[in-house]
This record gives sequence, structure tokens and C-alpha cells, in this order.
Amino acid sequence: MKQRLTATLFSFALVSTCWVQAAKADWLNYAGLYYGGPDTVQVINGPAPGPSMSERAYSGGFNMQDTSASWMLGAQKVAQGQSFIAYCLDIYDNMGSASYTLTPGPSYGAIAHNTLTAAKVLELERLASNNMSQVVDAKSSSAFQLAQWEIMAEAGPSLGMHTGTFSVANDAQGADALADQWLGSLGNAAPALQLYIWRADMQGSTQDLAVYAPVPEPAALLLTGLGFAALGFLAKRRAR
Repeated sequence: MKQRLTATLFSFALVSTCWVQAAKADWLNYAGLYYGGPDTVQVINGPAPGPSMSERAYSGGFNMQDTSASWMLGAQKVAQGQSFIAYCLDIYDNMGSASYTLTPGPSYGAIAHNTLTAAKVLELERLASNNMSQVVDAKSSSAFQLAQWEIMAEAGPSLGMHTGTFSVANDAQGADALADQWLGSLGNAAPALQLYIWRADMQGSTQDLAVYAPVPEPAALLLTGLGFAALGFLAKRRAR
């Protein structure tokens, strides 16, 4: 009976690791924009939260591959070398291949020019939950990136692509109008997607990247809790 109990608890622990992945450094290869056809916009940022700037920038999700190993995005396994779409958080750093560590959004904290607060995490997750399924081409990918930049960089009381401390102009594809629409309909619902961040191991060398995964079902969360309990139980038995 003890052997069966131990085996059962150990199986819970193994399954739970599908949901909780320890942080590790991986090499991410940057392969350009995910949907190609770059959208160019004039990015204008006021003196807060970061330095003032006004320059042309490419807008859209990046095509990235983890060339080190497979990895878990929530409950989804992403194969080594498999392309995935990611969106930058900062408007200042350049983009390139680099060493990254995957972290949950709420654990991300401060970056060089901004801080990812709990309120911003919630807004980003609502943005993704409401609209990620509509990101299907270069224009919609650019709209998502613009809206994410606005949430991260805006220091004013409201979100919009043409007002406040962060704004854009001369959008080549007109994605700013779609971004405004999405920002105006974030709502108050609990997000269906949760934020994870690939954080550059050498800060300032390249962009930190946002990715999103479905929120685990309650049964999965229970399984994760049982897995942690199992690991504690086994550690106590070994100590004896």
C-alpha cells in the first residue's frame, strides 16, 4: 500500500511539472517579423516613464525560435526550434538573437525604462484574451504591438494611440485605428490568457518579449497543488 501511495503521489508530481517550469536560460533566435510586411510608424514618447523620443519604428510580432530546448508555454509544449510569435515590451532597445529566461508576468518587475505593474499585467492579459485570435496578418499583428506599447509606456490617465505621453503617427498600414478599438474595449472580465515574459539575460542588449498562454483550468491547478504536496511528502520520507 505504501509503495502504491508513493507511486501515485510521484505520478502527480510528474504531471504537475507540465504546468510549472523552472526558470532557465535559453538561446532565442530572432527570425524577423512573424507575418512579414513590416508596418512602420512614428513612435512618440514623452519624458515619462522613459526618455523622450520620436522616431520611425517597425511594429509587429517577432518570429522567434528557442534553439536550446523545448519549453512549456503554460500547458503547451513548444518544440525546440519551433517558431512562435512574441511582442516586445520596450520601445527603446533594438532586437536580436540573445540568451533569455522565461518568467511569469507578475514576477517580471522593473525594466530599464518602465515597470510592469499588476495593473499593466491585467490590461495586457485582457488585451490578449480579447484579441489574440484576431491577429492573423501584418496589420493586426502591428495593432497588437502598438496596443501593448501603449499599455506599457502610457503615463496618462487613459489609453489611446494619439493622446497622452505615448502616441504614434503616420502609420503605414493604419493599424493604429485597430489598436485604438482594442484598447477601448478591454473590459473588466477575468483574462482567459496569462502573460509570460522572455527576459533578456543581458538587459539593454535586446528586447524583452511577451508571450501568452491559456489560464489553466481549476482541475489543472488542483493537480499542480497535489504535485507540490507529493514532492514535499517524498522529501520528508527520504529524510527519515
